Amino acid sequence: MLFKITFSDGSWVKANLPENYSIDAVLDQFGMFSSIEPEGVTNMNLSYMVRAAYARMSDVEIDVDTAFGTVAIGEYAFMQGDGADAFINEAREIWEKCGDVTLDEVYAYLAEPYAIE
Repeated sequence: MLFKITFSDGSWVKANLPENYSIDAVLDQFGMFSSIEPEGVTNMNLSYMVRAAYARMSDVEIDVDTAFGTVAIGEYAFMQGDGADAFINEAREIWEKCGDVTLDEVYAYLAEPYAIE
């Protein structure tokens, strides 16, 4: 299955991954990324993926401060400046595209790759 892997600097690659891909395998091959989504994903499928990530990330505190341009993902990551701005902008794009999820749900979806131990 074809996936789009987006990095925190805004660059991206397309990669052919099995449907049951392992995040660890993706990290090993591509390094840290900000999001991964199936190519050609519909809004309904994206909303489902966002909500699923939100459920998986329920024990991780995510603090996004748009006024100061910072993002804190539990004890795993802290971003400011360009990295945080890219995270916040991508979250808004996904939130607008879906239309039926909250920004907190989208933050969890985008933060999930950072919270992998």
